[in-house]
Amino acid sequence: MMTIFKERESRFGPYSKAAEKLKIDKEKLWATKAFGKWGFKPTEEDKANKELSLEKMLPKETNNMQKLENMFGYYNYQAFSELTRKLDYDEHVYTSHFAQFS
Repeated sequence: MMTIFKERESRFGPYSKAAEKLKIDKEKLWATKAFGKWGFKPTEEDKANKELSLEKMLPKETNNMQKLENMFGYYNYQAFSELTRKLDYDEHVYTSHFAQFS
């Protein structure tokens, strides 16, 4: 069970760094209005709407970050499932022992 938690922790670092770097890069591109570097051809609406533009910017980098997010999410869910399973088992054992003393 501990290996799942170690793997989860090892996946969190690269994911959080990639997410933060991508956010910073997108903010810089928005501030400089370097439309050619956005990774897509922006419309007038994209040029005026920051949230819409940030969603569409740097599609390859966003896809790579989402893959890291999915891997972290997988290990996070596995860690949660294992912890829940262990707690349920322990609860069953303690309940049966307690019932034997009654």
